[in-house]
Amino acid sequence: MNVVHCSVFAVFSLASLSFADEPPMPIEPEAVSLGRPVEFSRDVRPILDANCTACHNISSDESDLSLETVEAMLKGGGRGVAVVPGKPDESLLLAVASHRREPVMPPPDNDVQAKNLSPRELGVLRQWILEGAAKGETSGSMVAWRPLPGGFKAIRSVALSPTSRFVAAARGNQVEVHDLQLGDPPTNLVDPNLASLTDGAAPLYPEGAADRDLVQAVAFSPDGVTLASGGYRAIKLWRRVGLTETKPLDLAGVNAVAASADGAILAVAVGNEVKIVTAADGAVSATWPVPAKATALAFSADGNQVAAACEDLSIHAWSRVDGQAAPPRMSPSPVTAIVFAGDRIVTASEVGILHVWIPGAEQPERELKGYTSRVTGLLPIASQPNALISSGEDGTVRVWDVTNESPQRAISHGGPISGIAITPDTGTVASCGSDGAVRFWKFSDGQKVAESVGLIPRRRDEQHAAQTLEWRKQLAAVADGHVKEAEAAVKEREEIQKKAVEAKDAAEKAVPEAKKVSDEAVVAAKAAAEQAAAEPEDAALKKQAEDAKTKADEALAKVVAAEEALRSAERAITLADDALKANRERLTARQQAKTAADEATLAAEAESNAKKEAAAQPVAATAIACTTDGSRFVTGYADGTLQTFSAAGQPLDAAIVSGGGVKSIETGADGFAAVLSPDGVVRRMDIAGRWEYTATLGPPHAAPLDLAPSPIVDRVLALNFSPDGTLLASGGGEPSRGGELILWNIADRSLSKTFPEPHSDTIQSVVFSHDGRTLATAGADKFARTFDVASGSLQRSFEGHAEQVLGVALKADGTAITSASADLGVKVWDVESGEQRRTIAGHGKQVTAVRYVGLSEDVVTAAGDKTVRLYKTSSGQQLRVFGGPTDYVHSVDVNDDGSTVVAGGEDGVLFVWDGKTGTQLHRFEPTAAKVPTATAAR
Repeated sequence: MNVVHCSVFAVFSLASLSFADEPPMPIEPEAVSLGRPVEFSRDVRPILDANCTACHNISSDESDLSLETVEAMLKGGGRGVAVVPGKPDESLLLAVASHRREPVMPPPDNDVQAKNLSPRELGVLRQWILEGAAKGETSGSMVAWRPLPGGFKAIRSVALSPTSRFVAAARGNQVEVHDLQLGDPPTNLVDPNLASLTDGAAPLYPEGAADRDLVQAVAFSPDGVTLASGGYRAIKLWRRVGLTETKPLDLAGVNAVAASADGAILAVAVGNEVKIVTAADGAVSATWPVPAKATALAFSADGNQVAAACEDLSIHAWSRVDGQAAPPRMSPSPVTAIVFAGDRIVTASEVGILHVWIPGAEQPERELKGYTSRVTGLLPIASQPNALISSGEDGTVRVWDVTNESPQRAISHGGPISGIAITPDTGTVASCGSDGAVRFWKFSDGQKVAESVGLIPRRRDEQHAAQTLEWRKQLAAVADGHVKEAEAAVKEREEIQKKAVEAKDAAEKAVPEAKKVSDEAVVAAKAAAEQAAAEPEDAALKKQAEDAKTKADEALAKVVAAEEALRSAERAITLADDALKANRERLTARQQAKTAADEATLAAEAESNAKKEAAAQPVAATAIACTTDGSRFVTGYADGTLQTFSAAGQPLDAAIVSGGGVKSIETGADGFAAVLSPDGVVRRMDIAGRWEYTATLGPPHAAPLDLAPSPIVDRVLALNFSPDGTLLASGGGEPSRGGELILWNIADRSLSKTFPEPHSDTIQSVVFSHDGRTLATAGADKFARTFDVASGSLQRSFEGHAEQVLGVALKADGTAITSASADLGVKVWDVESGEQRRTIAGHGKQVTAVRYVGLSEDVVTAAGDKTVRLYKTSSGQQLRVFGGPTDYVHSVDVNDDGSTVVAGGEDGVLFVWDGKTGTQLHRFEPTAAKVPTATAAR
């Protein structure tokens, strides 16, 4: 999670600003008497929340200033303290808020529509400062929620789902989820618990909100099903509900189903009857008898007529307006499909011939030939009343004009086709076959635009297993490098030990030799002394005695030195032995680690091969349909799998349908599909999908709005899921007081672990290692740190940044950590030694976020200088700049293969780029504010 930058209260970094031709007039504070001391939480904080803390909070701290706590104001920002206790006239906050000093605050025409403080509000602020700017008490039970200024557009955090389909963006207390593959309008997540909150008599959130406070962090789980968002003392969990089976129609023994063009009405063949039912609830509105089981059904384009083909070759038609039946006709051969084409009925047959019937005629008007075997699909083309599209077991898709006996064109699917579908605008045709392939074609020219072979879950399992194998290979390479380093260290220590032994051997020889020389010198000195004593007047003998004594002393000193050298050599051998032993033990440990890494790689390779083989196993696609709005194709398979694709052929969701397979699919306008299974049951499937609120972490489960018991002390600034999705790490803390790092158990939504004193200031970013054993954090105390997840113990601190560390990332192989800082730098560190490998310079303002690209050494960064960049950490080389942002960028994310990069910032625009080329793919502008946001007054 990143520190935020705003333009509302830039007092403490801007020397001068001009917002209008004429300077605003000063505002005189009123004299205020409350009959009691002014309280910060009760009286002052609501004023600041309404006009200042939208930008000056613990996450954004514009110009390094937060106005949320008294401590932060006393600490001040780039131009000093904001408040001088007891001296309101010397307090910069009061001076700029009362327009007595430039630049005045809030500035005119500011982005978040903050208003000038009123004379009374200024009076309250002045009186509080005059009384000493007391901190007062702060607790979760003293929260008073007030609306923020309207027009809040800044994006504080972004997250990209693992499949790169969804992007979550946090704006104010809203969380928007964009579907990049469908391109639908964003979904605004709504916490239903907030519906009861009011602002006076009116709802506080009339159109819903994700949180009461600013959302500073969002994160997807590894499976992309869960989204977490962090607010004030609470974390919200949201769940993606994809393809979901709902209540089946209350009918048994169904043999065929057809839907009206709008999907609201179904025709259902049950026994020897055709029933008309409402798609939403299965209510029967009409029943018509038929002489034999109906095998195919169809509605006319306006839904007023229904046709059926039966096993006895009879063809029937009814009016839904008056229930009248047309005279039956007899097909020359068994019918596989039936449709309306204008005022005609067209049937497809087992022998590959299409028969065209005009109203009232007993015999076909014409035969459309071209197939050599069974026709498997037949659809009208809405934009062309006399046109049809068909598919056959011969592997072709054909387009027909029912007034002409020859097909207009044909498309080769590449194998037997089991079904076709076409978008209502006739832009795309999709065909599916017994080989499990779904292919998507341009209707206009027959060009293939996409292809999907196999089941989506299996393909994703295959991709995950392949990525895991690549990661295991990286770990094995690291382990191999560690073994080689340890082997070199052992060899070096062996050389040192060898030299130590040689030195000891030499010392051992030197001691007796020195003693022998010393003993001889002592004897000689004694003899010389005796001679000199015998002839005391002989100067020469006296001189000889003195010289002999000197030699004896020198020889004795050499003995002492030799003995000390021997002791030193013995100590050196002990040290060399100990060091060699330690290095050999280290080598053994690293060899064992390498063996484990190699075994894990072999297991991952076997798993990858198994997943690849499973993905390659064909599962026959048995049915396909397009939704009435043209946004999705829905495909059914022989094993009961139901899959959805975008109109462009991108895989979306998958689920298993009860009933032992999929026989046919009809879609409705309400986001549901009617799926007929071989067991004769029609099941309603929710194919639109949705995001829904599931839980709040922090407050009691039974009282999610009660923040007082929450173990979270302040705003949640960072979130990250463990690689297996079982844990969620949250980071935050109280500004200038201490950081907070908590692990949450996702299964039972309980607090799993709290890390004691992880940082001395707020934690701005947190990330799990690829193996889930380590947590890396970035702190406002200028440190990056790593912690052991199992024990909660500190592993290492990385010191070197001159300002707050705002972002942190861990390389997948665990060898490097990269940190981003307000000091404008990005640093790359060696995880094992803690040494700094490299500093990447070049950013013009604070670097707010950093992310590694999958398993690579590349990182993407976001910065306050309006840039998003891609770097190679091994060289510091800038590989790419992603253009578009016009203001401070707060957050960035990237998918594993680096193909998609997303970012958001102060301009409120959510950017999506092609990570390989830098091309801008999407630009989502902020929408008009509909929902009032709110913030905590504590």
